[in-house]
Amino acid sequence: MNSPESPFFNKGHLLYNFDQARGPIRAGQPAMIFEGFMDVISATIAGAEGAVATMGTALTETHVKDLAKITDRILLVYDGDAAGQKAAKRSIPLIRQQAPQVEIGVISLPDGRDPDEVRREQGVEALKAALDDGVLTPTEFLIQAAKNGKNLENQAAYLDFLKEAWPILAVASPVEQDYFLRHFSEDYGSDLAALQSEFQAYQENQPSQGPVETGSQNFDQPSDWVAPSGWSDNDLPAWQPEEGNSGGSQPYLATAPVQQFDSTLTRVERAEQGLLMAMIKSPAMLTYVKSLPDFAFVHPEYQLLMMLFEAYQQQAGPDFDLAGFLDFVQKPDLNQKVMAIDREFGTLEVQRDAVDDYLRVILKDAPYESQMATLDKKLSLARNQHDNAAIIQITTEIINLKRTYSHK
Repeated sequence: MNSPESPFFNKGHLLYNFDQARGPIRAGQPAMIFEGFMDVISATIAGAEGAVATMGTALTETHVKDLAKITDRILLVYDGDAAGQKAAKRSIPLIRQQAPQVEIGVISLPDGRDPDEVRREQGVEALKAALDDGVLTPTEFLIQAAKNGKNLENQAAYLDFLKEAWPILAVASPVEQDYFLRHFSEDYGSDLAALQSEFQAYQENQPSQGPVETGSQNFDQPSDWVAPSGWSDNDLPAWQPEEGNSGGSQPYLATAPVQQFDSTLTRVERAEQGLLMAMIKSPAMLTYVKSLPDFAFVHPEYQLLMMLFEAYQQQAGPDFDLAGFLDFVQKPDLNQKVMAIDREFGTLEVQRDAVDDYLRVILKDAPYESQMATLDKKLSLARNQHDNAAIIQITTEIINLKRTYSHK
């Protein structure tokens, strides 16, 4: 895009097709960032409704922040050539720095092709399959990129590769660290204990500082909380209309700092807390959620609190009084939950968009968290039993589950 910039056209602030993609992204489609306009058109034909592209410039902080207001998943779909790979490597740490709550995936197309070439040469179904099945975690992508152009059968090249791999693995999850170290051992004949020792020595020799840029990622270690659209992971905002939209439904983030979220909660439980407070504060939201045929809170204490609130409302009327509700509940553990929820969500204006985001997190992410918990238990058991075959199998299942989850 070679149009000159002006006060009304700033490439670093605009994303091609964002006006059309915004709705599907808010509805749950991942935001998919492409390099070119024709790539977006081809991807949209292939069913990727959340496709956008930068306007002839690199991804910027503004681009990331705009997308992070409406999604918790961003997929990078850059060309398979060297320039595209470089752009992806640059974008991973940028997204993590500007939107740490966002999960990142990378789709690397084969043979150096771009998405438009895949559609024209191989057809729409081939492009759809590549976009659906080709999602890599940032660690997978960066490790593959570190291998490119190296003859790893050569000892010097292999040692150079390991030097590139250590900073990538240093910011990966323990599961992925274990997974890749075992694969290095199997694929290249290295002693696993020696690899683990060298990697540990690398970690111990690193100064205490922020994330390493080359491997900074969020997808590998899903955050405990996926913020609803427009939220910051550190500040509890008040909703205001977007600039230029005096009464629209899209939330705009006000930056008044408030108490930070409890990081010990999973994102499903965090969403349950926000949803419960919205139902308590808004009779309309209570009616709306209760009308959903398949909805139930995952954690039984929140289901119980909802039932208690309905009973309290019948007795005390529609106006919510925290002290009165606590007196009505009279259970210390539940009262502590209520007070914690009120501290973190009590000042938030109820918005239908935010409620829909809570529901999306609960309904879509609860099965993922349950499966991850089961696999984590199996992995711990396999490690205690020193069952290397089971460890490799389970870590592979975990990686595949994360990969599948990133594209939902």
